[in-house]
Amino acid sequence: MGVNPYYLLLMLMSPSIAQQSITVMKGAHYPALKLEHVKRLRIPYVPLEEQESIVAEVLPQLSAVRNARLDLVQQLEELLDSLRDAEFGLLAERSSEPNPSTVLAEAE
Repeated sequence: MGVNPYYLLLMLMSPSIAQQSITVMKGAHYPALKLEHVKRLRIPYVPLEEQESIVAEVLPQLSAVRNARLDLVQQLEELLDSLRDAEFGLLAERSSEPNPSTVLAEAE
């Protein structure tokens, strides 16, 4: 009766296990599960061959989603940087323009 550690990880991340965990979590500032609760989680057991098949199918999909997310985060950071640069450029432009009230005062 073996358990593939990646299968166990996938099961622990599943919505059904998350729901089981939420119902017993305690703590206002740091919700946590006690060992007694972890032992009572109902994790589906399937033969090791099927666990490995599930892992072989799902893990690459999770990796692809993770990589896509990292790419999006990088794109957003680059966009934010360019927006900051553009805003700073506009501020610098505005500060180099003559102040209308100063120009009028000098003309008088």
